Order: sequence, then structure tokens, then C-alpha cells
Amino acid sequence: MPENHPTPEVKFAIVKEAWAGRKIAQIARKYKVCRDSIYTWMHTAAQACLHALSPQKRGPKFKKLLKSEEVILCLEQKVSDLERELKGLSHDPQAIPSLKYAKLVRPDRCPHCGHTRILLNGYYPVKGADGAFVDMPRFICKQCRKRVYL
Repeated sequence: MPENHPTPEVKFAIVKEAWAGRKIAQIARKYKVCRDSIYTWMHTAAQACLHALSPQKRGPKFKKLLKSEEVILCLEQKVSDLERELKGLSHDPQAIPSLKYAKLVRPDRCPHCGHTRILLNGYYPVKGADGAFVDMPRFICKQCRKRVYL
């Protein structure tokens, strides 16, 4: 028997003897340990047994895992489609990713300063040849902040 600390196997044997009904003082003398330590080990072992025997939540269901994997695969497919679309749009500097602006043609350069970054700044109504009003796009230069009309 080690003098300082008993091994977990020895502690378990001490607790089993105490649970069997043997007197704590006799066990303490036999194993040369403190009675308070035996009571502490008994309490710890009882708590561990209660925790091990308590009803616990079961793990995830297999069908839920399959459904989650299907959702992940679907989302990965959408991400790859969007990345492909973004890659196609990034090659064309004049492309605008919207149906409303699909036919929109923006100026290449600002007529005032020559800067290449031209932003859409809304629409203004113009009377057409048939008398109906048509919305025409208005642009603004990013550098000089002047309006550019088509």
C-alpha cells in the first residue's frame, strides 16, 4: 500500500467494503487512510453512480443526420452556382447582376474628368417620340461627382 495516495483501484475497494456494511474505522485502520477521505470517496462514488444511471438524452437520429447532409449538399451546390455566376460577372465590367439593369449601358468614361468609375444615380423621365414618358438612366462620376446623362 502506498503511503501517500491510494490508487483508484484501492479507493474503489475501500468504498465497496464501506457499502458492504463494514465499519469505517476498521477500513481506515486496515488501509491506513483517513476516515474523512473514505466518506469523501463514498460521496463521490455515489454521485458518479447517480449520474451514470440517470436518464440522458439519446444521440441524434440517423434520418435527421441524412436530412442535414442533404441540406448541406444543396447549399454547397447553390454556393458553387453563385460563385460561377460571380466569376462570369467579374470578367465583364459593364455587367450588372439584375434583370432591371440588364439592358442598361453605362458610359465608359466621364466626359468631364475621364475617370472610368461611373455609378448609376437614378432615372429621369423623358418624353418619347410617341408622347409617352420613358425613364432614362442618370449616372454620376465617382471622382468629380458630376452628373452624366446618356
